[in-house]
Amino acid sequence: MESQSGSPVVNPCAKCHRSCEPRGTNSKPHIFCSKCKKPYHFSCTGVQRKGLEEILKKKKNWECQQCYSITRRESLNKSSGVRRLSMSSKDGGAANQGDGSAILNTIANVRSSVETVLDSVKRRDEVLQAEEKEMIEEEIHKLKDVLNKLQGIVEAQEEKLKTVEDENVRLNHEMVKMKKETRAVRVSLEQMRQERLETEIVISGLPESLDVKGAVLNLASQFDVVMQAEDIVSVVAKPMAADDRDRSIAFVRFVDNERRERLMKVYRERMRSMRSISAGQLSGDENDQKIIYINYSLTSHYQVLFKMARDLRRQKKLQFVWVDNGKLLVRRTERDKVHWIRHIDDFQKYSV
Repeated sequence: MESQSGSPVVNPCAKCHRSCEPRGTNSKPHIFCSKCKKPYHFSCTGVQRKGLEEILKKKKNWECQQCYSITRRESLNKSSGVRRLSMSSKDGGAANQGDGSAILNTIANVRSSVETVLDSVKRRDEVLQAEEKEMIEEEIHKLKDVLNKLQGIVEAQEEKLKTVEDENVRLNHEMVKMKKETRAVRVSLEQMRQERLETEIVISGLPESLDVKGAVLNLASQFDVVMQAEDIVSVVAKPMAADDRDRSIAFVRFVDNERRERLMKVYRERMRSMRSISAGQLSGDENDQKIIYINYSLTSHYQVLFKMARDLRRQKKLQFVWVDNGKLLVRRTERDKVHWIRHIDDFQKYSV
């Protein structure tokens, strides 16, 4: 047999007549019939490739469709005794009709032939079922391998995830711990800064042209507090806001905390009894009735906390807010305990 190019076809397939070994080299998957010995491409047999590979692997016999049909006809031809019996009956042969033993022998031969055919079919079905079962088992085994690999991957990922989660929990604990430590350091640092102001007061609302040091000595005299000029270390006066351009705010520092506390004690008592101090009482100008205020000097940190505390008091969440010796103190009601506010977190229980 030749190809369209005129060259001989090497090892042609018995069905499609195309070469099973194109160019004499790379062979295509094919199988030989165990009866006629002719080659067939896998795709030309009508049988699944895995089944053919299994036949080749186990070196089993395989017949092409044509040879299988011949084999089957040969098996059926063994029942020829039945056909001979039928022909004898049509000819009217009395001797054959009376020969019971010959009929029995013919029936036995037919039965044997039928059983042979059935056994052949059964064996072929068993082979096909076994091959199919083996193929299914092989596929199941492959699927199990894939599932095992996937399970291994999933378990590895779960282990990594657990490690990450554990690390995240550890970092969160470290963060909480660090936050607490940072808060403690911040509180300590701000407290140290506040302690540096333990001898200082702030007087607001003074006339801008007023001698502050003389006004403080005059105030101490009115409060019956013994105080000399040398008890005042320093005085720094600054203009107030735009609305009070003719007024100043003064930062007064004493030699010690004792002198400051004596002055502040009398001032708080007067304020509780609604006896405020006017600027005219210090300057001698009776027409100047603007009230002056005396407070502890606070750092910017405590000023923010003090403002927050007053906002909560306006919201009726706190009833008492005051500063005592540089400490910001609050109380929800008269019956509640006094709390020392040192950090913004201390307001949490009052904000709800």
